[in-house]
Amino acid sequence: MQNYQEGEKSLMDYLKRLTFTTLLLIFAAPPLSWSADNTPAKQQQSLPGATYLQQGIEQARQGDWAKAEKSFQQAAMTPELAFAAHLNLGMVYSSQSRWLEAISEFKKATAINPDDQTTHFNLASAYLAAGTSDKAIEEYHELIRINPDADWAHFNLASLYESSENIEKAIEEFNKVVEINPSLAPAYDKLGTLYDKNNMIDEAIAAYDKAISLNPKNYQAHYNLGLSYLKKGDTFKSENEFRKAVEINPEYAEAYNNIGTIYMNRKDPLNAIPPFLKAVELKPELTRALINLSVAYRDTKDFESALKYAEQARKLGEKRAEILIDTIHEKMTESGS
Repeated sequence: MQNYQEGEKSLMDYLKRLTFTTLLLIFAAPPLSWSADNTPAKQQQSLPGATYLQQGIEQARQGDWAKAEKSFQQAAMTPELAFAAHLNLGMVYSSQSRWLEAISEFKKATAINPDDQTTHFNLASAYLAAGTSDKAIEEYHELIRINPDADWAHFNLASLYESSENIEKAIEEFNKVVEINPSLAPAYDKLGTLYDKNNMIDEAIAAYDKAISLNPKNYQAHYNLGLSYLKKGDTFKSENEFRKAVEINPEYAEAYNNIGTIYMNRKDPLNAIPPFLKAVELKPELTRALINLSVAYRDTKDFESALKYAEQARKLGEKRAEILIDTIHEKMTESGS
């Protein structure tokens, strides 16, 4: 088999050039390069369309899509080269966001070689870019039929199910991912999020714990674990996870806001103020932090500061700010301020 390793050396390099508007997170994918076919090199060179196929590959590498399209169309007329020609034509059309034409070519290629992973992946990606996620799901099932242990295929299929709100199927596929590859931290992250959505809090905690054990610097997993503990009512473990999140990512405004909220729930507005201040310093448009900070200042009888942050929230369109401002004025009247 003649090998064309120049140009696109991996599918991820290829995807960077595409303009998918709805493409989900791609964990990994089969290797990809402009394909010349499985026909032996000497035999291939003697085929009528061999020159067109070679020209098309070079033209595609140079980004000359119009010429590459014509060359691959000519090559497709030679049956022995049809698979490579249709696959490459699909890639040419994908590179120009011509998704329906890309789909048509990839389907022709899969009809010739139903067990080629790269073609099914390309077809799934084109379906997804064209807004046909159910067809993309079908192609991932085909990929898994060909290679049941492809963790990346299960990962992407799970992501598609998650996108379509099929939470049970998504959980099933992400569990298959970690069965195949127990060290894949992003899959545990996803499982945690999905378990949380299904109100399976203990399972979510276990998944986030596993993700953190694999990647202790994963501040998002610490944050999500903190939210799960908060749902269980364990504010001390929750606070601990939020603090780990900001230790890893000191600019995580939402985590600071949650730390402040925990102190407010403990009826401790004085200790809630510093994390709320940090949250609004990092993210001035975070209106819930502004509201929380205003309430904390109100409850410590610093009405001037309470009004200041309530006004900032009001200017940002926060509807609760008007009511809060009224309550601050009421408290001021009651205290004789």
